[in-house]
Amino acid sequence: MSDNVLKLYFDFYCPYCYMAWELLFKALKNRDIPMQLHGIGLNPPGNPLMHNRGIWSDQRWEQIKKQSEKLGLFVRKPQFMENSIIPTRGLSKYRGLGLREYVSGVFKAIFREGIDLAKSHSLIDFLQSDGVDVKPLNEALSDPATLEKVKEDTLLWGHDRIRMIPTFQVGDERYAGLVDERGLDNFINLMVF
Repeated sequence: MSDNVLKLYFDFYCPYCYMAWELLFKALKNRDIPMQLHGIGLNPPGNPLMHNRGIWSDQRWEQIKKQSEKLGLFVRKPQFMENSIIPTRGLSKYRGLGLREYVSGVFKAIFREGIDLAKSHSLIDFLQSDGVDVKPLNEALSDPATLEKVKEDTLLWGHDRIRMIPTFQVGDERYAGLVDERGLDNFINLMVF
């Protein structure tokens, strides 16, 4: 492959993205690979009727809870279904293990603790209590360029032909939708990694 960067298109409020994120690190088996994360929002920006509302039924959330428990994760319906601009701004400032801890911490804040991410101090307080370095997030929130990057990335729904999240991409190859351990492991192993 000419492009050996693993790209992940996701949203922090998508429980399927949370499960895929955790499965990713099982598939990587401690391999250090170049990765780009693109927080593109839960729904395409051209579909405002889907924004900021519960998009799954209680029955679906029960199924999600059962699926997540099989992975050793706890997922419950978020108390607040806001946009994920604040945590997505932090993505550009974290690197390496700090990035993994940050993203996992944000997912836990939403699905385990029910933190309102529209309030940056709530997220920062939770991350600190969970042992995550919040200095990069604070830097991101004071940098206007990170807000512009988040706005640009939401446009990837159309410009990059993203049809669903989560989507993993290496070069022109994609693995998207309901990600399972075997499928993601096969995708990673077929790539240059």
